[in-house]
Formats: sequence, C-alpha cells, structure tokens
Amino acid sequence: MTCAQRLGKPKSPFESTPMQLARVDSLALLGLNAIAVRIEVQIARGLPAFHLVGLPAALVRESRERVRAAMTQSGFVFARQRLTVNLAPADLPKDSNGFELPIALGIRVASQQLPASAIEGIVFLGELSLGGKLQAVRAAFALGLGFARNLEQQGQVAQSQSRPILCVPPASAADCAMAYDGPVWQVPDLRVLFESLIDEQARPSLAYACVADSKSEPLASPMICARCHTGSHGLKGQSTCQICSLCGCKRRTSPLAGWAPRLWKKHAGSDDGIDPASAKRNHPA
Repeated sequence: MTCAQRLGKPKSPFESTPMQLARVDSLALLGLNAIAVRIEVQIARGLPAFHLVGLPAALVRESRERVRAAMTQSGFVFARQRLTVNLAPADLPKDSNGFELPIALGIRVASQQLPASAIEGIVFLGELSLGGKLQAVRAAFALGLGFARNLEQQGQVAQSQSRPILCVPPASAADCAMAYDGPVWQVPDLRVLFESLIDEQARPSLAYACVADSKSEPLASPMICARCHTGSHGLKGQSTCQICSLCGCKRRTSPLAGWAPRLWKKHAGSDDGIDPASAKRNHPA
C-alpha cells in the first residue's frame, strides 16, 4: 500500500469545511400586513465580526450590540467568530424591534448550544434589553392579526393547538392573543426561554393564560388611530395618547366601539384591515 493510499485522497485547497447554519422564524410588518421573515445565522471561521444583511433599517442594525450584551449578561457564550445574519426575504425592508430575540436564538443554535429541533414550529418576536429582559414589540396586535390571516390564506384553518406557537414578551402577549387564535407564549427573559426550550416539561408554564379563555370572556377593545379608522389624519371627539394597536404609531387613538374578535376578523379581510363604513358608524363625527 502506497503512502497516498494510507493517507487517503488529499484535500483540495479550494474545498472548505461546512459552516454552521441556523434558521429561526419571525414576523415583520409591511404596511398593515405581517410577512414571514426567516432569520438565517451562519458562523464561519475568521476574525470576529457581526454582519447583518437583508435590508435592515437603522433600528435593526443597532440590535447587534444589544444581542451581544444580552447574551453575555445572561451567562451564555457569545461566538467569537465571523457571524453573518440574513433577514430573508432580502428584497423587503426590515424595520421592527422584534428581530433581536430570534437573532439570539439563531446564534445559540448555530454555535451548537441549542438543538435546532427545539425551535421548530415556533415564531419568535422580542426586543432585548442589555440585561437579557424581553421588552414589548411595536404593533404586536397587527403582527398577530396578520400572522393569523397568512395561515388562513395558506389553508391552515385547523385547531388552534395545531397552529405554530407565537413567542412574544409579556407586555405584547395580550395584544397577540387578541388577534391570534393559536398558542401564545410569554417569556420574561432569555434564560427562562432557553431553559424551557431544552426542558419540554417547563414549556406549559410559558403559555399565556388568557388564550384558553379568549372565546368565553370579552376582550378589551384595541386602541386604533384615526388613520387606521378612516384614512384621515384627524379624529373628532375624545381620544387618548396611546400607541395604535394596528400600525404602532403614536398618534391620537380611541377604542374601536362594538369590537368583537369575529367582527374584527371579518373587517381584516379588506385591503386596509378595517371597514371604513363600519369605522364611521362606530365613530360618528
């Protein structure tokens, strides 16, 4: 046996070793519609770097430092290699504060600190603080409503328990549960989430309590801004300064009178998400 046969086929200098890749599902708001975003995280050999691609806005680009600090403060190992995060589809602009949680999960999966099977069937949304706490997501109601509409358009009208899980911060769980019929998780911080993903027996403790009672108990009316009601910039009558549940703006808002989950879903079938005639009838000038 020759030396070449004992050593095997020599490796070509043009061949590279397979890189670690992770995929995490999330959502983004485009107008009044929620689009599915797949966050891909790749860890490769090279100098430490953190690249974010896929038309991210300035808000999303700043999330790199928050993700790094949140994982370090939570006691997890942050990969000191070349990180590339892709927000697909790449042709749509991404302007949401809910990508930080799925990016942190993707780094954990790509660095083989978390099995990929632990995040299957779950959609993650959440903003991270420097200490690892999860903060509210902007326009959580519109994201949950759009996610439910996308599933219905795809023909996934099965029971609520068989639908994908929507994992959000506690401050956004109520808004998402109002619009989404499937299971909703509320997660306080990164450490609790990672421990629950590894231990399946701890997952029921993350379920939002009002999901099971949403069909029997009346839900509070969402706060909708004037633009989402009638397409105008002004609204006569009393109003409060709160964040709009549909578009996430900070204009004057008022409760949608006569709101019910089924009525809202019926209105959501229109292009604008709200029936203008019904909005004027509920809010006369």
